[in-house]
Amino acid sequence: MNTLRFFAALALAVSLGRAPALSGQDPFPIDEPRHNVMVRAVLVTPDWQAYDSVGGGWPSAVPEKESQVLKFFEVAIWEDRRSVHFYEFDNDFDDSAEIAHREAYVVMKMDGMPGPNTPERSRFLRDAFAKFTSYLTERYPDSGHHLMYNGHGGPGGRLFEAQVTYSDASSLLAHWAGKLGRRLGVVDMGGPCNKGSFSDLENFCQHSRYYVASDLPNGGFTMDDWTSEKFWETNPEAQYHRLFKENASLEEVLSERIDLRRRLYEYSRANMTTSEIRQGNYLYSCSAFTTFAVAFWKFVREQGGRYVGSEDLYDYMVEYGADSSLFARFEDVFVRRADNRDFFDWGPGAHGMLVPSRLPLAARLVAPATAETYAPVAFDGSGSLGSRSYSWDFGDGYGIEHPNANSTPVHYYAKPGSYEVRLEVARGGDCGEQFCEFDTATAVVEVEAGAPPVARFELIADCGEDLCIVGSGVEVELRDLSTGTVAERRWDFGDGVTSRAPAPRHSWTSPGFYRVELVVSGLGTESTASRDILVRASDPAGTCEPNGKTLCLQDSRYAVSVDWWSGDGGRGKGTVVHAGTNEVGLFRFFDTDNWEILIKVLDGCAVNGHVWVFGASTTDVGYTIRVTDTVPGHAKEYRNEPGAPAAAMTDTKAFSGGCRQQR
Repeated sequence: MNTLRFFAALALAVSLGRAPALSGQDPFPIDEPRHNVMVRAVLVTPDWQAYDSVGGGWPSAVPEKESQVLKFFEVAIWEDRRSVHFYEFDNDFDDSAEIAHREAYVVMKMDGMPGPNTPERSRFLRDAFAKFTSYLTERYPDSGHHLMYNGHGGPGGRLFEAQVTYSDASSLLAHWAGKLGRRLGVVDMGGPCNKGSFSDLENFCQHSRYYVASDLPNGGFTMDDWTSEKFWETNPEAQYHRLFKENASLEEVLSERIDLRRRLYEYSRANMTTSEIRQGNYLYSCSAFTTFAVAFWKFVREQGGRYVGSEDLYDYMVEYGADSSLFARFEDVFVRRADNRDFFDWGPGAHGMLVPSRLPLAARLVAPATAETYAPVAFDGSGSLGSRSYSWDFGDGYGIEHPNANSTPVHYYAKPGSYEVRLEVARGGDCGEQFCEFDTATAVVEVEAGAPPVARFELIADCGEDLCIVGSGVEVELRDLSTGTVAERRWDFGDGVTSRAPAPRHSWTSPGFYRVELVVSGLGTESTASRDILVRASDPAGTCEPNGKTLCLQDSRYAVSVDWWSGDGGRGKGTVVHAGTNEVGLFRFFDTDNWEILIKVLDGCAVNGHVWVFGASTTDVGYTIRVTDTVPGHAKEYRNEPGAPAAAMTDTKAFSGGCRQQR
């Protein structure tokens, strides 16, 4: 099982009230073998030690190769030879002898290693170690098996200076433990830098009882009074034979191994204190880490997946307010600590564990329980953790495939029924493919036949029964109050601007009349609602006040009204039609759809220094049009007698004082 899925499943089990998978009987029972096998791996680069060099180097790091309680096997990843050699040195090995002497101890080798930092190399090393560990478990089925690495480190759950990826490292160790029939005893990464991360523990603790590492860069200091005796005394590789002989349990062996590191710090106290070099080495319990990991991921989910801040996991928990029980589980992970925190003030961070390299991959789907046909159904997968792509199956034959970044799609169902919606989240990994890791979540939506849509909306403004008045440039809110199944909507604000939002905001630049329309559709039908809007000048040029009988033009400077009379004695005032612009308006006398007079007040000042009044009508009713310049109060009247067809009005010298540059 993929490691991230494994711990995500554990966390989900806890959140659902089920016992974690590891809380029952361990499929690999714990015992304390009296004989042990330690596989010590090194990545040998030409700048450190060439293949054809002899004397010193990595073969001399373990002076005692085998004893009654422990046998070392050495693995050299030869960079310049592009090969992996597995050595079984004995105590007669002479590191200063010829190369042929060293290579005579090879029990297995694999040539043709691909280039560094590639998926191909990772798989090559994984398979090479699988063959070698199969060989080891056949030879030493009853021994305790352990892995240690001598070289550079780095967090992230990878092995051998990141040459083996997270997933391949997990496969390698799973194969080894599976062949052995029990977990490895310890994965010792106490020498490499920064291997004390949550991701390292998460990966290696699936297959090991204990883990040794540091969350800090190792080294960079010297003993205050170096001697070879002190060096070998504090070197775990040299002391493991003694430790296994003198201690009854693996935990006691590893605890004293950590104590050796503290002794080294004591021998280097002055140098470390002067240079303020922080150092730490820790023994972690993998069983305690499993319990902590479940609780920690649950805590991360409760934070909504927030995953920023300190690189130190303890400080992260402080930053986001973890409770005391989570801190207690964190402390339980540490069996033994060695650090030099008491030498000088360390400051923040470095509490023994780095934060995970990334969130676990976990799909989270929010969906409505019910919906209607042809109505928008919104799905939300944004609560998923660690995802880089979202694949959707809406259960009706439609969906969205990877790669897709939309975590909140909207879908429409054409037929009633019960639909299972499936969200699959994915992200890349270390497999060399675009997507390597996946997780899924499902939900069921019951879809019923919907009612036809009926359009209705409100406009938040000064509205009467048949007209709303707003100021130019003033933003107003419109709200869709339609009923029934609304699959789509479209607003038309009458000024060339449209919208599909349920509650848009809009403003009109120029004064005049506008008709706002909302068209909603669904179930194969449409419905329309509309309202007339009068936009007044927010910065008026005059004092005209519009009403049903008074038309205001040219930024409210000119007031226009009409009195009409007929030959049979009928008379009245013209009614303003809800149509027109800042310069043009209309009047009616009788029926709503029977418009009688069009009137224009135009700025002709650029031509002759006057404001013009033009007009036209399609009536033989008598009328008087009155146009008033509200600034000086001057008025002009234009008259038509009843019974005579009205003539066009073309007054190009109506007002001499109303030019814009004079306002």
